[in-house]
Amino acid sequence: MLTTSPIKSILHLPLRVLLLILDSDVLSYQDILACKQVCKLLRRIIDGTPSLQYKILLAATGMDDMKTYSLSAAKKLAKLRQYEAAWADLFSPRPYKSSIPILGEPGWEFFGGVFAQFLDEHTIQFIRPRFHIRGVKEDMWALSLSLSLSSFYMDPYQDLLMVVVCDEGLHCLHLLDIHTGSKHALAKMQRLLIPADEDADFEINSFGNKVVMLIRWEEEELPRSRLAIWDWQLGIPILVRVIYCLLRHSYVSALQIYDNSPDLDGKIGTDYVTFTFLDSDRIVFSVCDYTPRRGFQNGRLVVIDLALGSHAFSDALTFQLPELADDCRISELTLFRKCSLATPAAGTCRVPFRGSQEKAAIFIHYSISNVSTGEAEVITIVLPTCKLLFLCDEYGSASASQDVPRAVLWDLWGPKNTRALVNLDAEYQAVFGTRLLCVQDDYVTLYDFNHLGALSDLTLSLTRCMGEDDDCDPLKLATQFKSPSTIKSKMLAQELTTTLPYRVLSTGMMYDESHTLMFSEDTVIIMNDTNKENVVYSI
Repeated sequence: MLTTSPIKSILHLPLRVLLLILDSDVLSYQDILACKQVCKLLRRIIDGTPSLQYKILLAATGMDDMKTYSLSAAKKLAKLRQYEAAWADLFSPRPYKSSIPILGEPGWEFFGGVFAQFLDEHTIQFIRPRFHIRGVKEDMWALSLSLSLSSFYMDPYQDLLMVVVCDEGLHCLHLLDIHTGSKHALAKMQRLLIPADEDADFEINSFGNKVVMLIRWEEEELPRSRLAIWDWQLGIPILVRVIYCLLRHSYVSALQIYDNSPDLDGKIGTDYVTFTFLDSDRIVFSVCDYTPRRGFQNGRLVVIDLALGSHAFSDALTFQLPELADDCRISELTLFRKCSLATPAAGTCRVPFRGSQEKAAIFIHYSISNVSTGEAEVITIVLPTCKLLFLCDEYGSASASQDVPRAVLWDLWGPKNTRALVNLDAEYQAVFGTRLLCVQDDYVTLYDFNHLGALSDLTLSLTRCMGEDDDCDPLKLATQFKSPSTIKSKMLAQELTTTLPYRVLSTGMMYDESHTLMFSEDTVIIMNDTNKENVVYSI
């Protein structure tokens, strides 16, 4: 409307208008990369615009932009490039050696850039290592509480500390401020009643205003599970079904997810082993069946949607794991997913970017043993969160509109969306985001399972060689695997072929059994359990 002659092509638009179009929130990084293939003019514009390069690099590194952080696109791009270069050089011969007094005793956690450990049954010590690129200084503080603490869980992104207290056989979850130890400012109730007896084990996880506790115990040789879900800010239960609890003969609000139905062998139990959030409403569980005669069988992932209310479990989606061979059973079936959680409160954000929740990987440890021969094998299956969410949307909508079973066989979802690796010792590894830090052949090795493998190759070249030999070829130390790989195992009923791309970096760092690995978004801690000489590799 501002010109008398019609525009024949988008390329005839003024440069400032082209930039407004390319840099709009409507266009994704895929759209920008497609525009680069159109002509030389668009390629030059995109390559020369920091905000567009920043959007591409965010995708390649599995990061999300923190829009509340006031910094120009050019400076954000420079910091992100510096961040990735620092990860490539994380294990250089000049680590940041911290004087952090890590005790190495039971009862510690390293999450969200904060390390916490029990000093005694009333005291928790917190340590935040320094992060140079993010401008975070080293900090240390301790909370001495009048409570006798059994265990704790923390969400540093929301300044939330949750401690489990057992008083005269009654368990309670206390919601505290991680810095002061007082009642959390957002919590209307300071404590929540836990429906469990004294011998139960707990697993706690949170996402935004939701906190979930998986309570597990054994009864008559069968594993039993109970799930308690709260809105911790309002102090009210979610998915409520009132059940009778023997503790003090009182009624408590919880959800019974144990299934005890007879079959030919007598009793069969459904064991919910571990879980993690996928987003604010969807939770994935590692699940298997158990009988006293056959042990654990039929491993699978079960995804529930809290938005479905009382139908969350009845309408859950099930994704079958690879079928076991005869005489084999599951020794352990656990899943891990750690990533940056909720955005910090306004004014407290010090970082321009943060690890993407959707791109974070789910690491499934599938330990299998043969009853007849005694042989054992561990298969690690890696699945990006975004791919599982896509599968949930695809199969969830299909089953809602048609008569489609909600149990999805492995061959329909696994080979195209996962990568399986054999005998990565789960005892000597740690995960965060898309990265897995583990011990392989006595060396610390870094795996990166960014599903955007081709894009990562274009933007993330690990150019520095790790080790003392400066003439070595870095490609021998940092290798991208994009071709499908096949596992032939006597433990499985058939061959296992998977395709998820991944990158491997051998650090050249020797490792022994006296060490413990801890891993967060900016830091790796190598804790020596023998002489307490702890090394902190921090960027």
